[in-house]
Amino acid sequence: MADTLAVLAGRIADLERLVRDLSRTSRLANSSIENGAIAVYDNAGTVRGSIGLQPDGTLAVAAVNGPTPPIPGPPTVASVLGGVAVGWNGAFADGSQAPADFAYVEVHFSTAPDFPDDGTLFSAFYSTSGGSLTVPTDSPLWVRLVCVTTSGAASEPSASAGPAGPAPVVAQAVLDGIIDELALVDGAVSAAKIEAGAVGSVALAGNAVQEEHLHDAAVSTGKLADGAVSSGKIAADAVTTRELAAGAVTAVELAAGAVTADKLTVVGSSNILPDPSFEGAVTAAAAAARPGWSVDTIGNGSPKSLKVDATAATATAKNLTLTSFAVLPGDQLYLAIDYMASANWAGQSLKFYAGWIDASGSMFSWGTVVVASPVLGPTWQRASGTVTAPPGALRAAIVVETFNSTAGTVWWDNAAVRPVLPGVMIADGAITTPKLVAGSINGDRLAVGTVAADRIAANSITAAQIKALGVTSDVLAANAVTASKIAAGSIDATHIKALAITAALLAADAVDGKTVTGAKVRTAASGQRVEMVPATPLGNDNGDGVITYPPGVVWYSGLAEEVSPGVLQQYLAHGEFRRIPTVELWTADAGNGRAQLNMRAGEPGGAIPRVDLMAGAFFMTLLDGSFYVGDYSGETPSIGLDSTGFTINGAGLSVIRDWTTPALATGYSNNGNSNGTLQYRVINLLGTRFVQWRGGLTMTYTAGALPNGANPFSAALPTNARPASRRTVTAAASLSASIKPSLKIDFDSDGTVGIVGPNSTDMPPWLSFNGVQYSL
Repeated sequence: MADTLAVLAGRIADLERLVRDLSRTSRLANSSIENGAIAVYDNAGTVRGSIGLQPDGTLAVAAVNGPTPPIPGPPTVASVLGGVAVGWNGAFADGSQAPADFAYVEVHFSTAPDFPDDGTLFSAFYSTSGGSLTVPTDSPLWVRLVCVTTSGAASEPSASAGPAGPAPVVAQAVLDGIIDELALVDGAVSAAKIEAGAVGSVALAGNAVQEEHLHDAAVSTGKLADGAVSSGKIAADAVTTRELAAGAVTAVELAAGAVTADKLTVVGSSNILPDPSFEGAVTAAAAAARPGWSVDTIGNGSPKSLKVDATAATATAKNLTLTSFAVLPGDQLYLAIDYMASANWAGQSLKFYAGWIDASGSMFSWGTVVVASPVLGPTWQRASGTVTAPPGALRAAIVVETFNSTAGTVWWDNAAVRPVLPGVMIADGAITTPKLVAGSINGDRLAVGTVAADRIAANSITAAQIKALGVTSDVLAANAVTASKIAAGSIDATHIKALAITAALLAADAVDGKTVTGAKVRTAASGQRVEMVPATPLGNDNGDGVITYPPGVVWYSGLAEEVSPGVLQQYLAHGEFRRIPTVELWTADAGNGRAQLNMRAGEPGGAIPRVDLMAGAFFMTLLDGSFYVGDYSGETPSIGLDSTGFTINGAGLSVIRDWTTPALATGYSNNGNSNGTLQYRVINLLGTRFVQWRGGLTMTYTAGALPNGANPFSAALPTNARPASRRTVTAAASLSASIKPSLKIDFDSDGTVGIVGPNSTDMPPWLSFNGVQYSL
C-alpha cells in the first residue's frame, strides 16, 4: 500500500511540473497551419484579417472589413501644355492622420463639376507623401481624390478642384498681368527691373527726391521754371544749333555778314528717330541682338548712350540699324549724332548713314556722314550732314557704324534724322540785308516772281536778258499785240502759255471723243485732288540699271503734314526670262509712313504670280497657294501657311506620321475595355516631336507573366517614333484581378516597349493607352 501511494505521489508531482512548464512556453512554438488560415477578430467578433492560405490560393496577410479611411485633402490643379497638372500634399481633411492600412489615393476627373457616374479614374498616388501627375486633356476638367485602404475600403470623395484646362501656346512666357503685387517678395523689384519712365509723380512720396538722388544731367529743360536759367548759369560754348528752337534766332541776334551762301541750308520737321537718346526698350533690344553693342549709362546730357566695342582681330565694320522708313527719290535727310571715341580707338572712320533700299529689299547705295579722323578721348563731338535719296530708293535704313576698326570703344548719343523742308527753321524777317555777304544770293535762291519791277535798275534789261519765248501775254500791255502783228499760222502749241486755255475758252464738246496724249489730267489745281500723269514720282529699275518713271495716278490728301502723295502705277519689272507686268499701289504719307500693295504677274518658265502687302516694318505675301507674314528685312516669316503645314516663328504645328496601327504580339489583342484599336501617331508641336497613343489593349498571362517579355508588339516601332532615350509613362489598368489601377510603360530608344507591374498576384486583363504621350 505504501508503495502504491508513493508511485501515485510521484505521478502527481510529474503532472504539476508538466503543467508549470507548459504555462511558461509559447503554445504555438512548434505548431503549424495545415492548408488553412488563422482568422483575426475584433471585440465585436468581426473578422478583420486572415493569416495564411487565402481563398484565391495565395499565401498572404490579408486585411478585410477595415474601417472607412479619412477623406483626402483637396487636390491642386494647374494648366500645363497638353493637359492639367494634379498635385496632392499628402494631407487629409480636418487634420486626420493617414490610416495604418493606407493603400493609395485615386485621382478621378470629370468634365462636369458634379462628377456624374463618379467621373473617370485616371491614376493614383501610392505614398502618403503625396505627389503630382499630369492628366492629358484638350478641355477644362474638375479633379477630386478618394483614399483606398488595403482592405478595399474607400473614403468619401475629397472636395473637387477646377476647372482647369491645357495651357495655351503663347509666344511670351508670362501673360500680361499674371504677376501681381502678391507674387512679388520684398526687394524683388530692383532698379534694373523698372522700365524707364515707369515711376510717375504719384508713386513718389512727398520730398522723396533729394539732391543726392539726382544723377548728373538728370534735370532737363522741362523741369526748369521759366527764367530759372540766367546767362550766368550757361557755360561758354554750351549753346549749339541743337539747343536752338525753330525761329529762335531773329534778325536782332545775327551779326552783320554772319549769314553766307553756304549757311543757307534749311532743315525742318521733327526728329523721326523713335529713340534718339538710346534710353528705350527698342534700342536695348536691338543692341542686345548684335555682338559688341550695348546701352551704357554714360550720356551727353542724357542718362544713357549707345556703346560699341570696336575690338577685333582684323579690321572689322560693326554697325547697328536704328530704324527704317519709306522715302522717295530726291528726298533729303539731315543726319546728326554725338560721338565719343576712346583714346585707344583704332579704325578707318566713324559713320552715321542712310542706307538706300530698292523695291527688291536690297541696300544698293548709302548717304553717309563720315568722320574720317575722329577726336579721341573723353570729349563728346558732333557730326552732321545732309544726304539725298537716289533714284530707285524706296526705303532708308538709318545706321551707326565703326568702320574697319580693331580696338577701342565708341559711344553715340543724341542722334537726329530730320527731313529737309524749306524755310521752316528760320524766323520771319530773320535774314535782313546787312546779314548777307555780297554775292551770296544766286539765281537759284530766288523764288519765281519775287523780283518786282521796282527792284530792277532802269535800262538794265536789254534784249539779251529776255529769254526766247519769255514774253507772254500777261507781260504785254492791253491791245499791244494786234492781228496785224501776228503772222498767219505762226501760233502753234509752243506759243500758247501753259494753262492759258481755260474751260471758258473751249467751245462746248471741244474735247469730246478726242485723245489726249502726254497730258496731265487733274481734279483740282491744289489741295485734295487726283491727277492722271504721264510719269509718277516713283521711279523703278527694270533690271538694266535705268530708272524709269511710269505713267499712273497720283492722289494728294490735301493735308499739311503730307510728305509724299499716293501713287497707282504699272511697270515692267525685271524677271528671270523676261519683263513681268507689275502693279503697285502706295498710300499717301502723312508724316508717319505709308503702306504698299504690290501685285506681280507670272512668268512662263519662271516666277509665279504673287501679291505683297507692306506696312511699316512688316509684310504679308500670297505666293503659290502659300501665305506668309513677317518683317520687311526678309528674315524668316513670323507666320507661314503652305502645303507643308502651319508655322509660327519657324516652328510648325503639323502631323509627321498619321494614326498607325502596330502589329500585336501573340497574347495581346485590341479594344481592351472597349477603348478602341491601339494606334499611335507622330506630331510636330512648335518644333518638338511627340508620339501620341490611343485605344485599349487586352492581355493574357502565362504562369502569371505577360507573353513576349511584356512587349505587346511583334516588331519594333519605326525610327521616327522612337525616343532619344527611355520614356516612362503610366496608363490606366483594370482593377479586376489586381489592386493596381495603373501600370508603367517603358518606351525605349531601340523601338521596343515594356509593360511593367503585372505579377502572379496582379494580372489586370486590360490596359488603356488613351492619353499616353511622350516626347522624342
